[in-house]
Amino acid sequence: MKNFLIAALVLLGIGISNAQINKADSTVQVIAYYGLKETATYKVEFAKKQIKDNDTVIKNAVSYFLDVEVIDSTASSYTIEFNYRDFAFNSDEEVSVISKLLMQSQSPKVVVKTDEYGTFEEVVNWKEVRDFTKTTIDNLLKKYPDLNTKEFKKQFEHLYNSKEAVSANTKDIQHLLYFHGTAHELDDATVGEVEMPNPYQPEKPFIAQLTVYLDEIDFEDDTYIMRSFTEVDSEQLTATLNTYLDNLRKSIGKKAKAAPVVNPEDLKIELEYAAVIDDWGWVLYTFETKTVSFADGYYIEERTIEIQ
Repeated sequence: MKNFLIAALVLLGIGISNAQINKADSTVQVIAYYGLKETATYKVEFAKKQIKDNDTVIKNAVSYFLDVEVIDSTASSYTIEFNYRDFAFNSDEEVSVISKLLMQSQSPKVVVKTDEYGTFEEVVNWKEVRDFTKTTIDNLLKKYPDLNTKEFKKQFEHLYNSKEAVSANTKDIQHLLYFHGTAHELDDATVGEVEMPNPYQPEKPFIAQLTVYLDEIDFEDDTYIMRSFTEVDSEQLTATLNTYLDNLRKSIGKKAKAAPVVNPEDLKIELEYAAVIDDWGWVLYTFETKTVSFADGYYIEERTIEIQ
């Protein structure tokens, strides 16, 4: 699966050349100029919060490190290895079983291929990631006999049952490479309708409204700031969520309460991305904020990735 942002901008008529920062016309081409065997280490922090009646509750939080190495470089592609390590949980309450499954099922090594601009193309070792994820989930479910059913495990197959599913769930990597392969003029926003990955049904991408722009250029430090805002189609989103919640309830069994039906007018998902990128295409700092608004409150997921 290619980076949905670059695919969208190509459809919207935004092309790229082979420069990075152009001081003459205040434009930027987000291109990777990585060296073979070049490495970087990032610290990743992820938190999920619930806001209701102006009170904030941290549902769960995790931090870990991501080691990155360029293991192959050609005229038309890069092959990059991402290694996960040192997971640490920090929550105001006990981390839920499902959260543990999702967080700990991340393969320690993911090998990704990009094009010559650094645009995500595929997970090379997706079968290895698939097998690791399946084994991890099976092992964790052994600790929870009430949930260790064939029906319940089916609810997690969307994480690994195809190459597209594995790609859609490499969220940190997708995040780091989000803007690569795009071209922008300072303060000139690009707006349009795009498709974005649907981790629950990879074969049915979400439809979303996208706004992306170059916010700032630091000519002295040769860095720049990219930003984007995305809002997912509420009708499609609620249909997907209702189906997933209903299937999850059925898989748990008789003890599970019926999932409330979510109406489109009561649900909205907005995503904000921002990244500070240097002239060689390395991301120095980036964050993603996902806001899920319901009728009686909202959830916020925050992911930050910072080079060490």
